[in-house]
Amino acid sequence: MTTTHITDGQTRLSQGNADSGDAAFADQLRAMLLFLRRNIRLMSVSAFMAAVLAVVYIINTEPRFRSTVLLMVERPTSRPVEDELRRAGDGPESYVDGQIFVIESADVLLQVIARENLRDDPDFQPKAPTLTGRIKRAVFGATPPASGIDQLEQYALRELKRSISVDREGDSNAVGISVLASSPLKAARIADRLAVTYIEGRHQAQVNRANQVAGWLDDQVLEVQRKLAVAEDSVALFRAENSLIDAAKGFTLNQQQLLDLSGELVGTRAELAEKRAAYSRAVEVQKSGSDAQALPQIDNSAIIVDLRTELLALQRRESELGLLNNANDRRLVAVRQQMAQIQLQLTSEVDRIVRILGTEVETLEAREDLLATGVSEAGGRSGSEGQTLVELNELERVADSYRVLYERYLANASVAREGATFLIGGTEVVSGASLPQDPVYPPKKVLLILSILFGSGIGALIAMLRELQQPGILTAAQAEKSLGMDVLACLPKLKDGETPLSMVRKSPNENFTETINRMRHGLLSSEADQTSKVLLVTSTTAGEGKTAISAALAQSSSQAGRRVLLIDADFRHQGTSRLFRCSDDPGLAEILRRKSDNSFFEDLPDSPGLDVLAAGTARFGTSDLLASGEMRQFLAKARTHYNLIVIDGPPVANLADAEILSEISDLNAFVIKWKSTRIDQVRAALRRISTDNQCHLILNALDIAEVARYGEIYDYESPAPRRSLFSGAAASTA
Repeated sequence: MTTTHITDGQTRLSQGNADSGDAAFADQLRAMLLFLRRNIRLMSVSAFMAAVLAVVYIINTEPRFRSTVLLMVERPTSRPVEDELRRAGDGPESYVDGQIFVIESADVLLQVIARENLRDDPDFQPKAPTLTGRIKRAVFGATPPASGIDQLEQYALRELKRSISVDREGDSNAVGISVLASSPLKAARIADRLAVTYIEGRHQAQVNRANQVAGWLDDQVLEVQRKLAVAEDSVALFRAENSLIDAAKGFTLNQQQLLDLSGELVGTRAELAEKRAAYSRAVEVQKSGSDAQALPQIDNSAIIVDLRTELLALQRRESELGLLNNANDRRLVAVRQQMAQIQLQLTSEVDRIVRILGTEVETLEAREDLLATGVSEAGGRSGSEGQTLVELNELERVADSYRVLYERYLANASVAREGATFLIGGTEVVSGASLPQDPVYPPKKVLLILSILFGSGIGALIAMLRELQQPGILTAAQAEKSLGMDVLACLPKLKDGETPLSMVRKSPNENFTETINRMRHGLLSSEADQTSKVLLVTSTTAGEGKTAISAALAQSSSQAGRRVLLIDADFRHQGTSRLFRCSDDPGLAEILRRKSDNSFFEDLPDSPGLDVLAAGTARFGTSDLLASGEMRQFLAKARTHYNLIVIDGPPVANLADAEILSEISDLNAFVIKWKSTRIDQVRAALRRISTDNQCHLILNALDIAEVARYGEIYDYESPAPRRSLFSGAAASTA
């Protein structure tokens, strides 16, 4: 149960906060609507004046036309393949932004000025300085011309910068160049010229850059080529001085000889071993009586092959003749003789080949001995040449580095020369400048709308400042909220010649009189209440209407059948005494000083009526008189003769009189003059009045029509105002 109770309490609190927030928002909305309703006339006049000024400006301003060129800006291409591949993968936005600065640069604009002869154009020539220009020149001084630019060019350059705008189209590479001019043709011509000048300048810059790079690379190629030649000459000279050769790089002559002899010795020994094996095999075959012709060296002999071929042919002839004839045939005998001769030739050729193999073996053995001797001698000389080889390697490394650098510069120079002959600017005109039909400046509709809004804002600001400077209380709601007290009645301002007393006497059926009567009922609670009461009527300062209201209340009460005493206790102003023309009569001052007998209460009629007690003569010590016991005794005695005692007290101001009278009174009525009395003065005055008695506020001299603009409507049905739809915001607005 406890948890549920807390939750419900929190819910109710949240609902209360929401309701208060909605009410505050509604109050703010009502306050704003009331403010607009009160100051609509001022805001309308201000808006109308601003609109008139805008119309005058539009009429007197020369129309301006805008023409736009659309460019596609990309990185320049200097090579047909490599750069295309590189550009396909990147799209730096900073490059396009940088080109916008190039288009707006002074160099490009000066070229446009020269080509279009804008120095002689009236739109780009100096004009009489405006008031703002003269003030700026007087404060900051004249702007010095740029270096190398005369006054006319400087002015034309400044005007051209004001006339153009270069913007990027979203996140794309498209750039729009817009130009404002006094004629459509001029705007289009300048826009086209600016685009062409930028493209030409960009292309020329690429050509110059490519030529500059190519020239620098050519110079580097020549320099590196000279250094390479010197390095190679140093290598050749070092080799010549140290008996080095070029056949095998990095070896001395002796080392090369040793290497060659060693290789030849190895080859000779291998060949000797092969020949020895072949010779030994051939000798063995001959000794064993085997067919030596099967040996590879003999079998591969051309002579042996020819003899064998011829022998085979004779053998076939022999076979053919042997089948046809007898064994003594002459042809058969001749064939057999030839075969025998060929056999002898084969044997002789085999012997010759074997002898040749033996001779070759002897020759290779002798050559082996010679090569072994040469290798031994060359090996003894190569040990002392290591340091020379190190120096040679160092010189050759220097030459190789220059050679690599030379080849690199040479390749780059070729690329640079190729780029100089193949340049694509990367910029093209997507949409040329067209002739505009309607001017874009001055923007008539926009200027009119902005002028109306600006004028309305100025009017609202003036109205706000005027209301903030208003020190007085404007509405009953404002008084109640600021002072924390209820407003009993709001009395309208009367016409010239009318007074509250005359209205109560002569116009009992008028609304003003009804308001006084209802205010009296509110003060006295009920007509049936016959208790005698003392009512003090005071105000902050003089001139707020407390005397007239005191007289009207007293007159109204007497007309209602009460016996009423109206006392003028304002010794300094004596407004009531003057109102009833009894200023010279002895009055309250004399009674309190006992200079007058107490015959004031003698022979008083019992019928209802109004008696007026003048202030009398008291220039000094009035506070002491009012605080004396005689004042209390007088009021106590007056209570026995009157139903109502109305005291027209002095203003609170800086006196103690009102404070003293408020302590001995039953009721206090505090009069506030509408739109005149400062609210801080009212607070200070109310703090000085005794809080033991009831105190009611009376708002006097209201302008009914003006107050209605703050959300309060007075129909005199009741002493208090009737709130209108906007009454909730009246206090905060005021």
